[in-house]
Amino acid sequence: MSDTLPLAAALAAAHPEDAAGLLIEFSAQENAAFLAALDDAPAASLLAAMPPAQGAACLAVMSSKPAVARLTLVPPRAAAALLRNMPAEARSALLSGLSRTRQFQVGLVLRQPSQTVGAWMDSAVPPVPSDATMAAIRPMLARDTPVPTHLFVVDGDRRLIGSLAVSAVLAAENEARVDELCTVGGPSLRANAGLETAVADPGWQDHDELPVIDHAEQFVGAARFAVLRQALAESRPDERPMTPTPTGSIMDIVNLCYIGMARAIDASIARRRFDAPPRREDLS
Repeated sequence: MSDTLPLAAALAAAHPEDAAGLLIEFSAQENAAFLAALDDAPAASLLAAMPPAQGAACLAVMSSKPAVARLTLVPPRAAAALLRNMPAEARSALLSGLSRTRQFQVGLVLRQPSQTVGAWMDSAVPPVPSDATMAAIRPMLARDTPVPTHLFVVDGDRRLIGSLAVSAVLAAENEARVDELCTVGGPSLRANAGLETAVADPGWQDHDELPVIDHAEQFVGAARFAVLRQALAESRPDERPMTPTPTGSIMDIVNLCYIGMARAIDASIARRRFDAPPRREDLS
């Protein structure tokens, strides 16, 4: 193992978006080799940060076991975007290796046309039952990072009822029920709504995340305004970034990551020197 690989791995784990930008310059085989050298969690974060077509090409040349291990940890929406860019046979093979819960979450997004809300929603957002107590749903908040501002409330058939402010959950008694505190109604998006229509929805005026429902009014996920706006921008050919031609080797990848880490450290040191008070001898 190269002496610089641990630093490259640290950069990829701490700043996956920056590391993904460096990997654009390399081939699928070289990127797959770098991903295989990382632990599952940082490799999954890096994979999710890569452009879907590039990430899909990496998965396609990886062996099945590490590919499934990394895809399992990628959020469902990002996993679906990766699988969309793979041939049908390879896509089916990876899907079959996922757990049933993850297959359902990813499949729900994967079935949606790419220009609709459903293709960009987070299908792993759990709704809360209307008859649940505060004591029952508080542990769910501890598992969410970052903690949401609102929870989405459903009935026994998973039909959307409304929303519940997290602040109300934290302030209420343990025995209080969700249906006693939730706000009935409120804005929502259809999974089959087009991106332009969804971005223009007036519901964003007071929310940065909206629930997504299907044709039967059932809750199927949640969508963020920033995600939909970015998806809409990327769908326009004149706003897509140019992709450099892949070149180099895995050691070049390591060296680029090392250089990126070195520049970040250097910038940090320079900033601290600038902010530091003058020394006594400098004042004499």
